[in-house]
Amino acid sequence: MRKPLVHGEPVSSRAARSMGTTLPMTFGYHCEECEEAMWSTAPRGELEWLRNREHVAREVAKHVQGGLDTWIVEGLAFLDHHGGHSIVLMRRS
Repeated sequence: MRKPLVHGEPVSSRAARSMGTTLPMTFGYHCEECEEAMWSTAPRGELEWLRNREHVAREVAKHVQGGLDTWIVEGLAFLDHHGGHSIVLMRRS
C-alpha cells in the first residue's frame, strides 16, 4: 500500500496525523489473487453496489447517451480485468 503524500512527500499515516494533516479516507477494490488495487473517489457503499450489481451497471452503460461517471467506468474496467477473482473492498486512510 502506498504511503499518503503530504506536500508531495510520502509519509506514514501516523506522521501525517501528528503534523495535524487529515488524510481523506478512500475506498477501492483489491484483487486477492493478483494483489492489484484500484482506489476510487466513490464512497464505500457505491463501490459495494457496483461490485454486487456489475451486470446492472453494464446494461445501463449500453443505453446511456452521456456516459457513466468516471468511478463507474474505472470500477467496471477493474472488475472486468479481474473477472472470476476474489475482489474485496479496501479502506485507506
